[in-house]
Amino acid sequence: MDIMLVPTFSCGTACKTCKTWMFHGTMPVDRFRDLWKRLNDEPEVERLVMNTLGDINTLDNAEEYLHIMDEYHKRPVVFTTNAKRIPFVPHVEAYICSFNGGTKEAYEFTTGLNFEEVQANIRAHYDDFKAKVRDAQVHMVVWSGNRGTEQQFGELWKDFPGHVRLNYRRTNIPERWASEDEKQTAPVRVFCENLSNITVFPDGTCQICTCGISTDLKDPQTYGNVFENSLTELMNHPTRLRLQAEEAKGIYSGACEKCDFNTPIDGKIVYLK
Repeated sequence: MDIMLVPTFSCGTACKTCKTWMFHGTMPVDRFRDLWKRLNDEPEVERLVMNTLGDINTLDNAEEYLHIMDEYHKRPVVFTTNAKRIPFVPHVEAYICSFNGGTKEAYEFTTGLNFEEVQANIRAHYDDFKAKVRDAQVHMVVWSGNRGTEQQFGELWKDFPGHVRLNYRRTNIPERWASEDEKQTAPVRVFCENLSNITVFPDGTCQICTCGISTDLKDPQTYGNVFENSLTELMNHPTRLRLQAEEAKGIYSGACEKCDFNTPIDGKIVYLK
C-alpha cells in the first residue's frame, strides 16, 4: 500500500490542469516529522509518495521537511515537484520534475511559471539527481493546452540524466479549460489503484484520492484522520471499504465517474528516453 502524502497545498503555480492552488493549508514541520517516522515504521506501507498535490519545495522552510525525509527513510520515496524552486534534493527512489509544455507558449499557458527559469532550476540539480536519485524523471502531462509540443519536449530534455516521459493519463481537467474529448467519460473501466492507497492531506484528513479536490468536481470522499486513527483503522474504515466494494462491482460515481485513473493505462505513459 502506498501513502500519498500531501504536507501542503502550496504549489506556487496556477496550473490549468489542476485546482490545488485554490486550496490552503500546510502540515506543521513537527507534525510532519512525527508522521514521517511513524509511516516509515509501518510494515503495511510499501512506498511514500510525496506532493501528489502541492509542493513542499515552495515553502519558505522547505529544507526542514526535506532534511527530515533525507535523514530517516525505511521505505522507497517518490517525490514530485513543479521545480519552481528546488532548495535541496533528498535521497529518494524517484524524483519527478513536472514540466508541462514543450514550448514556452504551451508551458507558460499551462502552468503560469517562467519557461526559462524552471528549466534552469532543473538543470542546476543534474549532479544531485545522478548522485542521490535512483530514478530521476522529467515528465509532461499532455492536455489540449500543450498537445502538439511533445516532440519539442523530448528535444528540450534530451540531456536530462534520467527518464523523459509523456503522461496522457490525467484525473480530470477543470471544466472551464477542458476540451470536449477531455470532458468525455471513457467507456472502459478497471479497478482504481488509488482505492488501494491512502491519501493524507495537510490536516491529517484521509481521502480516497486527490482527484476530486484537484478538479472542478465537488465530491471529496474523506474518512478518518491519520493523527487520530491507527493505520489499521484507516485501512478498514467503512467509507474506504464501501468505495472499494462499489468499484469491484463496476459502480463509479462522483469524481470516479469522470476520472481516468480507473481506465486502462495502456498507451497513456510514453517514454521518450
